Amino acid sequence: MFLALSGTRTLNPPKINCMSKLLTILLFIMPQALFAQIAQEKVIDLSVKVNTTTTVQAGKDLKIKLTNRSLTAPYEIIIERKQELLPIMDWPNTELAETKFQNDDSCAEFLENVNQLLMSVDEAEIKHGRSKIITDVKCYPPNKHKIQPLLAAFDTVIIIEDVKQNEKITITVKRPDDPSKTWSLIAKSNPAGFWKTTYGFALASQAFAQSEEFYLNGNNVITRSNDKGKIDYMPAVFFTYIPFKHLDQWASPGLTAGLGVDFNVNPVLFLAFSLTHKENLGIQVGLSAYQLQYLKGRYKENDVIGEANFDENNLHRKLFRINPFVALSFNITNPNRSND
Repeated sequence: MFLALSGTRTLNPPKINCMSKLLTILLFIMPQALFAQIAQEKVIDLSVKVNTTTTVQAGKDLKIKLTNRSLTAPYEIIIERKQELLPIMDWPNTELAETKFQNDDSCAEFLENVNQLLMSVDEAEIKHGRSKIITDVKCYPPNKHKIQPLLAAFDTVIIIEDVKQNEKITITVKRPDDPSKTWSLIAKSNPAGFWKTTYGFALASQAFAQSEEFYLNGNNVITRSNDKGKIDYMPAVFFTYIPFKHLDQWASPGLTAGLGVDFNVNPVLFLAFSLTHKENLGIQVGLSAYQLQYLKGRYKENDVIGEANFDENNLHRKLFRINPFVALSFNITNPNRSND
């Protein structure tokens, strides 16, 4: 079995000087080890026609497992990452196709099935033959230590390292001796994140800046009101950026900006940290900027207004101030993830 190469790429890992490797681990790898994740795996079953597209995560290695391959038929593997066309990859050298078992009177049919499997060039027959062998309750168990390495040879694993964000990887497997046999898998990674729109209600505390409300008493004296509440209620729409790497968590952290109005229909701006559950329910905590009421500069508390029919609304001016807020929001337009 052989495969023509169009480059010098091999499946063997590069040899690294021990000291250089240690320094690399200390300087670069170790700080990231706490966040390392196991490589994700996708399977191409050569016993069936495959032409599919799947989604993979960025920041992880991608392991492609080719299963039910023939040990005697040639294959070509073409891996395309964006516009980069990698050389055809060779199969590891193997002499398993030449392996023969010594016939045993009690397991002659079983051993014949093994030898036929090793020489088969039909992937569907290989899948069926593997199943037939391991389900032979009489002959498989005593020969298991010999058979398992042979069965493992029908699978080949390819590691595509460090999948980038928003990357498209096309894996194509071909049989040069049979042009009708072609398998294709397209793996698309997600971008760094996405924006999610939710609608909710915010409660802003006047902890940093307090609104002032004045009125004229019976003697036309400017008097401070003590009836003003310290909590403001605001309907709002929030725009949350959720990193894809956090999407599968029970609560996905993100950065949120928002727009809203108070009950006097004055605009409100929000900037917050958020936790979103399954893209449908969000909690935001942050800062809000909205208009608060203050006494105009020309007036002072306890001033006497001598004008007749003076409108108390003319006592105040509105200024934007910043206060903390907390909000609860919902995805009411298209809840695309269940709350399981």
